[in-house]
This record gives sequence, structure tokens and C-alpha cells, in this order.
Amino acid sequence: MATLAEKVRFLSDPSAYPRITKSVEAKETHMSWVFLAEDRVYKLKKPVKYPFLDFSTLRRRQFYCEEEIRLNRRLAEETYLGVVPLRFERIGGLNLTGQGRIVDWLVEMKRLSHSDMLDTRLVENRVTEADVRDIGDLMARFY
Repeated sequence: MATLAEKVRFLSDPSAYPRITKSVEAKETHMSWVFLAEDRVYKLKKPVKYPFLDFSTLRRRQFYCEEEIRLNRRLAEETYLGVVPLRFERIGGLNLTGQGRIVDWLVEMKRLSHSDMLDTRLVENRVTEADVRDIGDLMARFY
């Protein structure tokens, strides 16, 4: 069984990924590890349990990865690509493309340009009143 530290170490290595990538930036949150590769982002939910969420079992992490995809595709279908199993083979160790026992699940997303993020656009004064109205209209229709 791979530990969280072993999973993080593996996923921090550019050679772990099926798509060619030269670098991976790992970011830790209180409930996940996020791995920013060249054109993809992979999120590994930590095996944690809080009053407001429970990722403590492999089955729960799979369920919540699938839910994240299902819910977020409603507004960002092209960004949320799917759920990827992280596997462990006795010979060869952890992998994202081979065989072996599933030891965790990852949310796979398209990596968005930092310059297109709302916080960046706000700082650079690149958000117009029309943009705000469009976002408001989209959210009103959605809800």
C-alpha cells in the first residue's frame, strides 16, 4: 500500500504522467494535493475526515472525485476531463497508465492559463462591466 507521501512524491515527478511534461508544480491544500503539469492539472484528495467532508476511504475519494467532475462540468465541461485511477504494481510501483491495484483516484483537468484567471484579470484591470454582467447572467440562469 502506497502512503500519501509516496503518492505525492510519485505525482511530483514529470515522468509519472502519460502526456509529455517537463515540470510539475505541487500545491498542498487542507484537503488535497494539486499537481500542475504542462497542460493538465491532477488533484489527489487527501485521506482526511472533517466535520464538513469525509475523504477517509478509497471508496469515498473515488465518489467525491466523480462528484467533482459531474458537478463542475455543468459550467466548465471543457476543463473537467475525468477521473484517473492511481495504481500500484508490485513490480514497477505507482503508475497512471498501467495495471495494478487501484490505490487512489485523481481528478484530471485541463490547465488554464494563469493570465486568464479572474483574480489576475482583476489585478490587471482586464474585467469589464459587461464581463461582470455576463457572469451574473450565467449564474442566475444556472441557479
